[in-house]
Amino acid sequence: MEVGGLASQGTSAFTLANARTVKVSFGVPDVELSKLNKGQLLTFTTEVLRGREFIGTITDIAPAADAGSRVFNVEVSIPNVDRALKIGMVVALTVRQSGQVKPTALTIPLSAVVQSSAQADKYAVFVVKNRDGKQYAQEQPVELGESNGNLISVVSGISSDATVVTNGSTRLVNGQQIVPGLDEGNIGTATRDGTIR
Repeated sequence: MEVGGLASQGTSAFTLANARTVKVSFGVPDVELSKLNKGQLLTFTTEVLRGREFIGTITDIAPAADAGSRVFNVEVSIPNVDRALKIGMVVALTVRQSGQVKPTALTIPLSAVVQSSAQADKYAVFVVKNRDGKQYAQEQPVELGESNGNLISVVSGISSDATVVTNGSTRLVNGQQIVPGLDEGNIGTATRDGTIR
């Protein structure tokens, strides 16, 4: 607000914030969750302050995954005595050096991954198979690698030209018929450039 300005009832005049310690929140898929623990130190950088690293401590890990994104929210507290970090800034974090997915890796969206019906500790995807002019969902076990955002690499189990169900896969059962055209965003082809054709 500025002097002479008009304000209606309930309008915020100013906001007070204690920025001596700032918090960073990010999502982690279940396959990566075991690598993180409360009290663990993580390194952060930001494009605004290039060349400077910040070290934060994990202070909270969500006990349940977000229903929409299927990732667990992790909160990290970072000392910010000199107020260099501003609330709302975007930062990049490093869990370990090999935590990035290589561009040449076979990748699929996290939403395509389901728990294996055969082995509770394994993962699978539903690939689309054509039979008698119709399309069916076939559960295919996969070995997963590193994740990067909403993508995860596949070490083995499917080929680069496999057509996988990328949305609603948790509601499918093995052998269920897929009706094309209902939602074209539900299926896609795994690729080596981090996209879905």
